[in-house]
Amino acid sequence: MEPSSNEALWQSIIDSSLDIIQVFDAVRDKNGAITDFTWKIQNSKGFQQNGDLIGKRLLQLNPAVIPSGIFARMVQVADTGVPNEQEQYYSYEQFEEQWFYQALVKQNDGVLMTTRDITAQKKAKQEILRLKDEIASNATNKYYSIFNSIQEGFCIYELVYDGSGTPTDLRWIEVNPAYEKHTGLKDVVGKLHSDFSMETESYWLEVYDRVAKTGEAVHFEDWHEATGRWYSSFSSRIGGEGSKQVAVVFSDITERKQRERQQEYLLKLSDALRPLSHAREIEITACRILGEWLGVNRVYFNEIPGKEGIIRIESQYRGAGAISIAGEYPLEKYSWWAGTLRRGEPVIIPDLYQAGFVPPDFITAMEGIQACSLVTVPLIKDEEWIGALSMTDIIPRAWKEEEVELAGETMKRMCASAERARVGEALRKSEEKYRTLFNSIDEGFSLIELIFDENGKVIDYWHREDNPVFTKMTGIKDPVGKRMSELLPYVEPAWHQMLETIYYTGESIRVEYPVQELGQWFSAYMSRIGGDGSPVIACIYDDITERKRREQQQEYLLKLGDALRPLSDATEIEAAACRLLGEELKAGRAFYAGISEADNYVKVNQNYLSGDSPSLAGIHPLSAFSWILPLYKKGEPVVIDDVYKVDFIPPEYLPALEVSQVISFILIPLIKDNVLVSALIVSESAPRHWKEYEVTLLAETAARIWASTERAKSEEIVRRSEEKYRTLFESMDEGFVLAEVIYNHLGLPVDILYLEGNPAATRLTGVPDYTLQLWSKVAPGAENYWLEIYDRVVKTGISERLERFMALHGHWYDFYISPKANPDGAPQVTILFQDITERKRAEEALRESEQQLKRLLKLRDEFIGIASHELKTPVTSMKVYAEIVAERLEEIGNQDASNLLFRLNAQIDRLIMLINNLLDTTKISEGQLRLDLEEIDLNELLRDRVEEIKRTTNHVFELHTENLPCVIADRERIGQVITNLLSNAIKYSPKGTTIRIGSRKEEEGVRVSVQDEGLGIPEGDIDKIFERFFRVTAKNMDTYPGMGLGLYISRKIVEKHKGRIFVQSKEGEGTVFSFMLPC
Repeated sequence: MEPSSNEALWQSIIDSSLDIIQVFDAVRDKNGAITDFTWKIQNSKGFQQNGDLIGKRLLQLNPAVIPSGIFARMVQVADTGVPNEQEQYYSYEQFEEQWFYQALVKQNDGVLMTTRDITAQKKAKQEILRLKDEIASNATNKYYSIFNSIQEGFCIYELVYDGSGTPTDLRWIEVNPAYEKHTGLKDVVGKLHSDFSMETESYWLEVYDRVAKTGEAVHFEDWHEATGRWYSSFSSRIGGEGSKQVAVVFSDITERKQRERQQEYLLKLSDALRPLSHAREIEITACRILGEWLGVNRVYFNEIPGKEGIIRIESQYRGAGAISIAGEYPLEKYSWWAGTLRRGEPVIIPDLYQAGFVPPDFITAMEGIQACSLVTVPLIKDEEWIGALSMTDIIPRAWKEEEVELAGETMKRMCASAERARVGEALRKSEEKYRTLFNSIDEGFSLIELIFDENGKVIDYWHREDNPVFTKMTGIKDPVGKRMSELLPYVEPAWHQMLETIYYTGESIRVEYPVQELGQWFSAYMSRIGGDGSPVIACIYDDITERKRREQQQEYLLKLGDALRPLSDATEIEAAACRLLGEELKAGRAFYAGISEADNYVKVNQNYLSGDSPSLAGIHPLSAFSWILPLYKKGEPVVIDDVYKVDFIPPEYLPALEVSQVISFILIPLIKDNVLVSALIVSESAPRHWKEYEVTLLAETAARIWASTERAKSEEIVRRSEEKYRTLFESMDEGFVLAEVIYNHLGLPVDILYLEGNPAATRLTGVPDYTLQLWSKVAPGAENYWLEIYDRVVKTGISERLERFMALHGHWYDFYISPKANPDGAPQVTILFQDITERKRAEEALRESEQQLKRLLKLRDEFIGIASHELKTPVTSMKVYAEIVAERLEEIGNQDASNLLFRLNAQIDRLIMLINNLLDTTKISEGQLRLDLEEIDLNELLRDRVEEIKRTTNHVFELHTENLPCVIADRERIGQVITNLLSNAIKYSPKGTTIRIGSRKEEEGVRVSVQDEGLGIPEGDIDKIFERFFRVTAKNMDTYPGMGLGLYISRKIVEKHKGRIFVQSKEGEGTVFSFMLPC
């Protein structure tokens, strides 16, 4: 990379280096020879060390680069382009006895130098060389320091060979203090293994011989018979080839090996006892396994039954030639033995003849069963001695601690298994009594046995007994004798936690809980069988899946109703419903599709997605679904678990389904008045077995979506109608009052009740609030002829217009009083009035000055002329929508509202447009122009607006669109921009000419253009065309109505979208307005 190509990037790269990086430009004389270098670039490391050197001369600051040879090497690299690197000693200027590594490469007409301070490394090397001899002289002392301090045993052996070259013995050359600790051997240096009567196993000799001959180190673990220990050893040769000495580093791993062996034994014991179901069989098996494992002559279990004062021996293991000792023995004869066991202490006798505390009669008895050594471990339960496990051998034996512990652990496990077996036996004995009940009850029943880890946590359980209903209810076949983890590998951990609570507390539990793997809910009652420590649990189950599904469905539908109720937008309703449905069913996709057979499309506004399923939002041709359309029209659910396993899907449609990741789905069609209107679909990207309740839930959701969207549409129609009336009511300049005539019992009008008045009525009369005010209170002393007028309008149904001076207010008013028809027949009238005081004064002034009147009339006529032009220009599309609303109101029977809407719209449409423009202008100037952003199809919006406006003119419209991405925009505001541009094109181009509308995707965004064949815009006005209130002043242009707000508002809307609007025009050749939106 050249520094000049991107200096910021180059600088950031070299700044990240820990070395000093500098770029120098060569300074040449007139002959081209290099005379100096100047600093061009340096990194932050160089700046920290040397300061800012950019632009400075090298020889001025560091002249010693010449005698040091650095300058010559820089010149050589700059001239030849051959890189150079070396270590450089430098002790000039600010540098004192320093070493540097320097690398030079050619850089344009100069060099790039990388410098690293290696002084510390150089000095370290020198120090190493200096200390080499010292280290060598002290090696022996350090070696012995390490030799004597390590915790591992260490020795050096010399192998002793016979005449045939076979190793026969080992001689100790050297040992460390830890050697004696690990082996117990003392003063061994210089001696042979055979001197200590240690017969060295051939295995060890072979290993050490191989190490000495090959020189390859060996690591191994092995048992050493002479010391009775396990060792982990590392052996390596001392000296070169031919050396007979081997160094051995070893550590005692006997305890670890004993733990591993003990664990191996306990696993073997558990595996042997697990399938047994009789207590005596369990005891005999445990005695046998212990005896065989330890190699003893006899193992037997001593039962101490209550307070009978006897020892009962039934379960025993006997080695070869051992006689049985089964029977009962008086406990009092063994009081010396029993006293120790009652305290919970084991009795350990390595040699009966050497133990002075053993009574002679006991020794005699032991001789009779060929026992010379004895171990007995007690069994204590609830602080009471209830038994003991004994093992004997025919020779004296130094019982090891781990052997005694193993006997105790064996007895604990044997007794726990025997207790389980006794519980099972008791249950088997009562089985006949309860078998009929067991097989006939409606609930599932299981007898299970808990499995614990070493910390006493339940990790699994055995099925010991299950009734037929259990299989029928769960679908699990042949569960007896199997672990639950075999039947249901992913059963919820909560079940283990509940069973653990029952085991430790003895308290029964009733619970309702799901088993996800089965897709079912169960009501379970679980209780412990037996006393403390019993691992057997009885479980009674009832399948409550259907009830839970109904409850969940009801909960879901309530949640759905709550979510949809406040929504008034159909698209929001569909999106919320699909999201809740997708989450409830954990589906990959859920979407609601509007269908129009007449227009041949399927429209998906939004869809709920999980995972990487692609969106299907958009408009699709209905013909693409022709294969499933007949199923749609049946109005029945379509349920497909796997599209590849149904025969009615044509093969050519399968790739499209696969691309869309629709492999399984449920489809609920909605048919209204025999017309297919929509469908609700959930789908998965993989095969899925859909359940009946899921189909039902989908149908319920579809019905609610339809009802909610229809409600929203109706409310939107009413809301828009009310908004139009309210806008007129609130914004009109004329006062408006709704009043009801009050009659006495003779049918004569006696008062007027004002029901409502608009702000203009308050402004024009000063009455603060007309709501529910009596005329007699609002206008005391007013003339009675008002009652006559109101009464006449009510009774004749004929409107009346009149002008009156109201002395109470001191103003002239023009009144238009009309009857208001009501279904209940209430005598109501509407009063539309305006303050004509100024007009009256003007008329009076007219009589005083005819000239003044003419000027006023001219001004008025000009105002009316401009206003009338503007009132003729409103967008006809708005009027069409108003007529549609009126027709719909008429269809639902609201004829009065419909008639009123038709009459009012004809007069106020343009006025509202102008007011809205002025309001938009105000919002823009105050920075309050809001956007309701959503994802919109700009082409669709263009087509809609063109269709709306083309009915109002005889211009020819050509619409050319390209495929566009969706944009995030305010649909109404962008539609307003499009309408303004189309209106201007119509207004300023001759009738019958062509207006061309186009859209296309560009690098900057999406572009929309409107081109006309009109008058064009003078070049001097183009820069002002988007200013507020600006109107083109060219010849004949002032005849076109307008206030100069449309393009100004359009520009502000587009800029609010972070877009831009622009114009191309040539006077006399037409105009092209375009705007660009980001996508």
